[in-house]
Amino acid sequence: MASFRFALLCLALPLLAACSASPTGPGTRAPVDGHGLVGVDLQGGAQRVDDSFAQNKLVTLVFWQDWWGSCLEEAPHVQAASQSYADRIAFYGVVSGPDLTEQDFGLKNKVRELGLTYPQVRDRDGSWSTRFGVTSTPTVLVFSANGTLRFRGNHLPASWNDLLAN
Repeated sequence: MASFRFALLCLALPLLAACSASPTGPGTRAPVDGHGLVGVDLQGGAQRVDDSFAQNKLVTLVFWQDWWGSCLEEAPHVQAASQSYADRIAFYGVVSGPDLTEQDFGLKNKVRELGLTYPQVRDRDGSWSTRFGVTSTPTVLVFSANGTLRFRGNHLPASWNDLLAN
C-alpha cells in the first residue's frame, strides 16, 4: 500500500507543479512580448495599459468579476488605493468573460454602483487571463515601471508603500 501511495505521489507532483506554475512569477517581466498591452474598455475604445509603463508608474492589474463576492468586497479597497496612489500607480480592472450585451450592461452598472473610477478592460476571449496565468479572481498583479512583477496575489498587497520603495 505504501508503494502505491508513493507511486501516486510521484505521478501527481509534476502535475501539481505545472498547475501552480505561473508565467508571471515574482521578478519576471510583464508578458507583453512586443505586442503591447492594449485592451478594450467598457465603451469599446482602446485602453493602452502599456502607456502607464512609459509614465514611470507601477502598473496594477486587478482581475475581477462583477458577481463574485470576494471581488466585490475588495473593490472599495482597490478604489481607495487607486485614488491615494494615482500619481505613482496606474490601476486597471480586468474583467474576463464572453461578449454579451447583457453582461456588459450589468458590468457597467456594477462599476458605477461601486464607484470605480479606474479604467476597466474587457478580456472577452480570455487572452489576458491566459497571458498572465490568471485562473481565479480576484487576482492582483503589480508591475514596476520596467515591467518586472513586484506582487502577485488573490488579495491586495499589505503595503503599497513597500512596493513603491523597491
